[in-house]
Amino acid sequence: CFSRVWFSCGAVKQSKRDNYASHEAFGVSGFDMEKSIYNILTIDRWGSLNHMDYRQARLRPVHGKLALKFLKWVVKQPGLEPEHLLQLFCITTHILVRARMYDPARHILKELSSMGNKPSFVFGSLMTTYRLCNSNPAVFDILIRVYLREGMIQDSLKIFRLMGLYAFNPSVYTCNAMLGSIVKSDDGDVAVWSF
Repeated sequence: CFSRVWFSCGAVKQSKRDNYASHEAFGVSGFDMEKSIYNILTIDRWGSLNHMDYRQARLRPVHGKLALKFLKWVVKQPGLEPEHLLQLFCITTHILVRARMYDPARHILKELSSMGNKPSFVFGSLMTTYRLCNSNPAVFDILIRVYLREGMIQDSLKIFRLMGLYAFNPSVYTCNAMLGSIVKSDDGDVAVWSF
């Protein structure tokens, strides 16, 4: 999903010619640039990224823990636009779900829901990045469970309906959690009819 990292100077595609151009411009090949970024991420030298003049370069998929560290670093950067933050949250969530790191993914989705974003907006943002990250529907199961844990039953029902529109089926566990929450809620009759 982080197969491309966005930098300020345009795009560099991986080919022999582009590797040569990258080598001419930076004194390193595309692979060497990728390796240096990977090293910076693994040794937690985030500040070094601020001093490097990158272009868009293709990277291999980043491990979930590194994606989470990268997100934590990016969030601290000044001037981050809200729409970029939302996209970063969604991409990182997809990476974490693919890496089966469900608890950190749940925390990010909880943060998204606490930012005042409507469920349909969060779902749409996750869908926008879904194919980019080659994700799986478990991300929406986790989102439903986040809403249920926060007592936001109607919001979880909205996500359930949106999943159906895109031919995604929630897991049996998620369906049971939804039904259990509906039964325990004060407005169970209304909620069941909307289910």
